[in-house]
Amino acid sequence: MALCAVTRYSTALIVTATIAVAMCVLGALRRSRTDLLLAGVSAGCSGAVAVAMKLLALPSSEVTLQDTFTRHFRSPDVPDPWARLVDLNLTYWAHWLAEQIAMPLFLAAAALSLWVLLRRGGVLGPLACAVVLTGAAQVAAHPLVQEADRLGVLMRVPVTLGIPLVTEAVRNFPSLAFDRTVPVPASTVEPSRANTTDP
Repeated sequence: MALCAVTRYSTALIVTATIAVAMCVLGALRRSRTDLLLAGVSAGCSGAVAVAMKLLALPSSEVTLQDTFTRHFRSPDVPDPWARLVDLNLTYWAHWLAEQIAMPLFLAAAALSLWVLLRRGGVLGPLACAVVLTGAAQVAAHPLVQEADRLGVLMRVPVTLGIPLVTEAVRNFPSLAFDRTVPVPASTVEPSRANTTDP
């Protein structure tokens, strides 16, 4: 978290907040002090990043939006960047969803991976959900097709974490445990020469 905060503070702010929420939910369900401790650490990091942004006068989300809509401040500021962001998101996510429906490999892999991670991945499940939400939030903040693959790379992390668990679950599933020894029907066995007599 500290490394993320000094390299990309906007990502650190989002990911620590989403991890804090995810671990709060998990800690409440499991009544685990460890989960709640991680939630507290994440919330503290999120607050520290927000305070650092204020004290150091780092660019806020509105400045970032103006940067996007003015093509790096080469045009005059737009009057309502948030309304433009909403319109751009509606267009982008409709396009993204149509692409995923046409080729649903990523959606299927992500859904299956998240399901397995939540069922069998322990703490990785909520952390994977937090990472997916962070990637989606980064794309939503800059919903541009040419930037989406770079900004949304965190949305692919759960697939990387989940595929090994998926393959392990398939391998251990009783009905999918294939028997490699295939019995040969007796009628197809050639009689031994010792048991045959020449006419």
